[in-house]
Amino acid sequence: AEAEQVLEAELGPVDETFESFDRTPISGASLGQVYRATYEGTDVAEKGRRPGIEELVEAHLRVIRWSLPLVLLFTDEGRAFSLENLADEFATTIRQEMDYDRERRVLGEIGASFADDPDVHVPDAIPAASGPRVLTMEYVGGTKINDVAALDEAGFDRTALAEKLQRAYLVMILEEGVFHADPHPGNLAVAPDGAIVFYHFGMSGEVGPFVQARIVDFYIAVANQEI
Repeated sequence: AEAEQVLEAELGPVDETFESFDRTPISGASLGQVYRATYEGTDVAEKGRRPGIEELVEAHLRVIRWSLPLVLLFTDEGRAFSLENLADEFATTIRQEMDYDRERRVLGEIGASFADDPDVHVPDAIPAASGPRVLTMEYVGGTKINDVAALDEAGFDRTALAEKLQRAYLVMILEEGVFHADPHPGNLAVAPDGAIVFYHFGMSGEVGPFVQARIVDFYIAVANQEI
């Protein structure tokens, strides 16, 4: 019921916005929950922030910031610099992850990169039913990428799947410069046709031309056994 309040504040009454809405979440994490629904005839995944999560996150970030001076008293100078950087990066990342408008833009950008690639599937976002705290996207089912027994039973070649996943990341990092930065098993699946499915783009990264060139140099050096 609390999550429904967030959805209705963004989109209006749930039962008027969606033809059907399953109020049992299919996925959940610390910041949000995901539900299945039907929107304008399309089977969708509806992602919404947890109620009150913004205030809770900001309170936790304040605790981290206030605790740093005490922690740094027991830390050597080199490590102290790393801890401060880590705290800043964590604050930036978690705020970005709560911004579903940003996630929708990244979803669209990376999805466009693989629009003609049969080996990768990125769900399409539905902007008309999305907002800063709600993200509606195409529902894409699949087998969790770490469910080895199910993948073997379905006859998938696990080596081929690993190669598809690696190639997808090389395309994102070395060609497009924007990449999915949260590749744990809950965010990766295998579609019935063998395509790798990416979920949850709240955590993403960018790579500029200079770093891209250095990564290529590194791979060449490894291939030439120079390092």
